[in-house]
Amino acid sequence: MSLKKCLVLFALSLFAIPIGCGDVSETKLPESGATLTGAVTLDGAEIEFAMILVQGANGTATGNIKSDGKFVVENVPLGEVTIAVNTQAARGDYQTKMMQSNAGAMDPNSSKKIKAAKFVDVPAKFFDAKTSGLTATIVKGPNEKNLDLKSSK
Repeated sequence: MSLKKCLVLFALSLFAIPIGCGDVSETKLPESGATLTGAVTLDGAEIEFAMILVQGANGTATGNIKSDGKFVVENVPLGEVTIAVNTQAARGDYQTKMMQSNAGAMDPNSSKKIKAAKFVDVPAKFFDAKTSGLTATIVKGPNEKNLDLKSSK
């Protein structure tokens, strides 16, 4: 079979896949108008890499710790929420930064080389909003909450 014929058959197969899937609709959560920001520490040590999950009665929102050490979660559910901090979910970001620092890459926000990152892993109980013990009351607009985690030593 020629390459041209194979490419045509491949392209046709891409259009055939959605036909058999039925009516797939996307459910979009309403915009809450709320943002949660803050920093995370574990026993006083700054956490540089983590995914933050905020779970409420009307949905869930996620965000990550940024290069300035603060996390940002947009479209956070309003009212009482529980919060999870998952460092394992951000391990890829850490590895990317380590490779950049080892290669001598420059920080796009300054004229300095990217500094080596430090990975601080939080205990697994903080990975799940049900077991983390972290809560907040979210109102429309900006909300700030620093998360000072303690390991059970």
